[in-house]
Amino acid sequence: MASTLKHFVAHGEPEGGMNAGPGNFSERDLREIHMYPFKIGIREGRARAVMPAYNEIDGIPVHSDPWLLQEVLRDEWGI
Repeated sequence: MASTLKHFVAHGEPEGGMNAGPGNFSERDLREIHMYPFKIGIREGRARAVMPAYNEIDGIPVHSDPWLLQEVLRDEWGI
């Protein structure tokens, strides 16, 4: 059994209140507010899977964002 964290990241706070809508966040806001619970869930809760969110951040869909998925999740956090 493995825990899956959902919906990485900034889901539910996009512009206009639409879950699949775009959001504009600074990297600092993402890391300090939106990513922090996921980071703790992975490091301390030992979650082994992450489901990407449906929204866009700065015009890039989260589910295909190489910075979020490759650099942050895989390279930095090791998931």
